[in-house]
Amino acid sequence: MLTMKIVLMIAIIAAVIGYFVLDMLANILREKGIVKKVHNLYGKSMEVPDKVGIILSVLFVIVAMVMDVVGDSSSQFVYDFAVMEKMGLLIAFLILSIGGSYLEYKGVEKKNLFIFEGIIVLLSSLLLPREFLEFGGLLPAFVGYILVVAVWLIGINLFNIYDEFDEASTWHMALIAIGVLIIGFMGAVAQRIGFYAIVIALLLLGYVFYNWFIKIVCFGRSNIKAFAFLVFWLLIRSFSEFAWTLILILPMFVLIDNVYRAYGRYVYKDKDCSVVKKVFEGKYDLRYLLLEIGKIGMTGVILGGLSLYTEKPWLIIVISLIITVSFMVKLVGNYEEKSFKELNKELIDSVKDGFSQAGKGIENIKNKKDDEDK
Repeated sequence: MLTMKIVLMIAIIAAVIGYFVLDMLANILREKGIVKKVHNLYGKSMEVPDKVGIILSVLFVIVAMVMDVVGDSSSQFVYDFAVMEKMGLLIAFLILSIGGSYLEYKGVEKKNLFIFEGIIVLLSSLLLPREFLEFGGLLPAFVGYILVVAVWLIGINLFNIYDEFDEASTWHMALIAIGVLIIGFMGAVAQRIGFYAIVIALLLLGYVFYNWFIKIVCFGRSNIKAFAFLVFWLLIRSFSEFAWTLILILPMFVLIDNVYRAYGRYVYKDKDCSVVKKVFEGKYDLRYLLLEIGKIGMTGVILGGLSLYTEKPWLIIVISLIITVSFMVKLVGNYEEKSFKELNKELIDSVKDGFSQAGKGIENIKNKKDDEDK
């Protein structure tokens, strides 16, 4: 029978193998010229091998297949999922990772890559059982399908915000997987989901620690999206078991950072606006940043667990939002050497400025329309 101990042992072996195989793959990628310019600890530009996440994608699929072989008829993991869904998930994951990396290497435009990802998500969502898409009878299957596709497609693009700081993305995804695993132990989420979660978490943590002291390799955008595809599958599956708050609370940090980035692009025309990138301006301390994200992530796990055992889950979501924003403001404040009060005032002034600019834009459109009518 497939137990958590066996899965943990298999996942640890895979993570250790991945850690050492990364060196071999990095050398091959460097020889092939598949490199990316990043900034090292001292702010100097350097080239490092790119798209090494492919090897972790392959390892994940191998581990999933090994768990199928080890499992027996009494194993929750192997037989609770339909064969089509399980195999389809693994195939889609590999296509996103390997196929996406190849298309990137060939210089395919971003909009075409988005269409490619959309097709994968559309087809993967069709493999989900009908009762799952109906969310326990709450929604018609077609509406549930549209909701799942939208959430999944947004989810795989959330973690692509940090570009060369992909340790922040992989670390955050690992924390979400750990959160699903821990909450699974509480009985709110089926154990079979936890089996996938532990493998995802250990593989991603192996990559983070590989780059812990200095940037050695890059994960690759398509590989980040592929693992985000798996992470959001965990969250969507948790949603189907009425642990719906997890999909909002566990990825709260990256959700807010994406909103902040969109706001910065609209108001300040800053294409690279994000909390993580602000922190890296002038002071490069990856370990401090990851530890701070870790605090936010584990706080999210605690609040996510609480939200499943309260009659007012929305209150927990609001509390999670306030705590996460406070953490992020403090994070920027530590690097800009400003007090929380000063940053809070800047944040409020910035929001007011945004509303003011939006109001002026609406007024200009209205005036233009009036002129056309005259």
